[in-house]
Amino acid sequence: MNRRILLRRVFIAFCLCILAFGCGKKSLDKEHRPLKICFSEECRVLDPRLGGEEPTTHVIRMLFDGLVRRDREGNVVPAAAESYDVFENNTVYIFHLRNAFWSDGVPVTAHDFEYAWKKSLDPKTVSHGAQNFYIIKNAKESVEGIVPSSEVGVQALDDLTLRVELAYPVPYFIDALLCTMFCPIPRHLEQKDPMWAYRTDETFVSNGPFCLKKWHHGDMIVLEKNPYYWDRDNVSIPGIEACFVEDGMTQLCLFEKREIDWFGSAINKAPPEIYQAIQNTPLYETVESPTIYWYFINTEKFPFNHPKIRKAFSYALDRKGIADAAFHGVGRPAYGIISPCFGTGNPPQFEDHNFLLAQQLFKEALDELKLTVDTFPVITLQSVAGAENLTRTVLITQQNWQEAFGIKVEIKQSDWPCHFSSIQKGDYQIGVMRWLSYLFDPIYMLKTFQYKHDLVNMSNWESETYQALIEKSSYQADPVERNATLVEAEKFLMEEMPVIPICFLNIQYTRHEDLAGVLLPPSGEIDFKYVTFQ
Repeated sequence: MNRRILLRRVFIAFCLCILAFGCGKKSLDKEHRPLKICFSEECRVLDPRLGGEEPTTHVIRMLFDGLVRRDREGNVVPAAAESYDVFENNTVYIFHLRNAFWSDGVPVTAHDFEYAWKKSLDPKTVSHGAQNFYIIKNAKESVEGIVPSSEVGVQALDDLTLRVELAYPVPYFIDALLCTMFCPIPRHLEQKDPMWAYRTDETFVSNGPFCLKKWHHGDMIVLEKNPYYWDRDNVSIPGIEACFVEDGMTQLCLFEKREIDWFGSAINKAPPEIYQAIQNTPLYETVESPTIYWYFINTEKFPFNHPKIRKAFSYALDRKGIADAAFHGVGRPAYGIISPCFGTGNPPQFEDHNFLLAQQLFKEALDELKLTVDTFPVITLQSVAGAENLTRTVLITQQNWQEAFGIKVEIKQSDWPCHFSSIQKGDYQIGVMRWLSYLFDPIYMLKTFQYKHDLVNMSNWESETYQALIEKSSYQADPVERNATLVEAEKFLMEEMPVIPICFLNIQYTRHEDLAGVLLPPSGEIDFKYVTFQ
C-alpha cells in the first residue's frame, strides 16, 4: 500500500476516534480503577526461570519481586531484600530478607531464592537465562554438569539470610539482579505441583505487587493487587487488565477510545505511521535505548557455517532503508551490536548496503564451497506474523539479498510463541529477533554470544578468542580499559558475523493525562507498580 495513503488512513482513524470518544466521557472512580494496557503478543509462560522475552518479562515483573527493584525515581533499591552487605573484595554478598509473603500467605524465604536459582542451573532443568547467573561462583560449571548444584555460590544461611558468592568482582551485580530470571519461585508449591507455573487463575502464586486473577490465552490477562505484598501501601491501583491485540491500528483506536491508558513501543508493536500519528500529542515522549533488532544466523546450518556467506548477507542489507520504512523516526541503523547510547566510542564495524563488497565475499564463498548461484540453496527468512514493521523489514531484506546475489529467499511468518520456539531450538536458517538489555551496560548484548550452548545464543556460535575478550573485561576495574576490551570484542564478533544487526530503537510512548507513575528506564523494563490516576 502507498505509504502516503496509509498515513492518511491512520490520521483519519485517529481523528475519528477523537471525535467519537473525545466528548461526554463517563467519569471514572479513579481510586478503584485498574490500569488497562495492550500487548501486541501473547505471553508464553509466567515462570521467572523461563520467561525472559517480551512481553512475558513485563508481566513477570508485575507478579514477582526480586532481591532489588527500581523505586519511583528509577534507582535500584532493596525489594524482597531489606538490606545487604558486601565482603571479600566485592565477591560475597549477604542479603537480609524482609518479612514478606507469597500470595497464598506462605512466607517468602531465602530458600525460595536458592531453590529457584539452582533449578535454573541444574542441567536437567536449565533455564532460558542461565547465562545471567554465570557471574556466580560455579554457576556455569553446574550447567555443564562439572559440579553439582550444591557447589554453586548461593546458600540460604537461614530463612531470611541469603549468601551469594561471585566468580569475580562484578561492578554491575546489583543491577543484574533486576532481571526477572533472578526472582524467587514458591518452593513449597513447586515441590508439590511442578506444573504450578502453568495455572491460569488465582491459584497461581507470586510475591510481587500484583497476583494473577485470570489468563485467557490469546485474549487477555488480568492481575489484581496482591494483598500479601510487603509494599502494598505503595501500590495505588487495584489491578491491571491487559489484552492481546496484534494489529497496530486497533491498538491505537483502543488508546483513543480510552480503553487502554498507555501506548508505547515497549509493549505495543505498530508500524511507523501509527507512531507518527501520536508524535504531536502533548504527552508523547521518547527514551534512548540499547534495544536492537537483529537477525540470528544459525551457524550450524549450511551454507551459514561459512563466515563469508554471513558477512556477505550482512553487508548487502540496506539498514537505512529499513529504519526509514519500518521504524521511521525511532530506528537508527545498527553497524554493530553496542548501542551508541552506552558511550563506548565504538566506530561502525562495516559499511551499510555495500553491494560490491557483499558480492565479492559471496563469490569467494561460492568458489570455496564449490557452489554456483544455481546450486545455492533456497534461503528461508523467519519472522513474526502480524507485526507490520517486521513484515516490512523482511520484505526489504528479501529484496536486498535477491538483488545482490541472484538467489531465492523465502519468508516464513508464524505467531510469536512458535517463532521464538523454532529459533531457540535451532530449527531455522535466519530469524529476526528484538533484543533488550536489562543492564545499561554493553556486556549483556555481548555475552549473548559467549557460549554456544546457552539457550540465548541462538546462533549456535562460539569462539575461544571472543570468550577470552569477554572474560578479560570481567576483571578490568578501569572503565576506559574495559570499554576498549568490549569494543574489541564487538569488532571480533562482527568479523565472524553470527548475528546481523539491523537497527537500534528508541522507546516512544504516549499516555492519557490522568495517568502517572509508569516507570520506563532505557533498558525498556517497564514497571507499573507505582501507577496512579490523578
